[in-house]
Amino acid sequence: MLLSGSFLFVTVFMLNDTVTSPYGFSARCFYAAIFGILAALFMTNNVLGESAVFLALLIANFLAPALDTVFSLTKKGVKNND
Repeated sequence: MLLSGSFLFVTVFMLNDTVTSPYGFSARCFYAAIFGILAALFMTNNVLGESAVFLALLIANFLAPALDTVFSLTKKGVKNND
């Protein structure tokens, strides 16, 4: 399942997209963990078949701005990028 076509494509090309992924290191780690957990849950429960990883990616991308807000600490107007 890990080396299937859509999962490999999403993890290599779409998950690492710099526009939609979070900026901080902690937020990126949490983002990847959310994607991995959701993809595993959707693929093992056979939700949408092969397209389950795209649903997991959409949910993770939906949460990316919130992760940036939660994990970025601002001190004196300067954003901390971990």
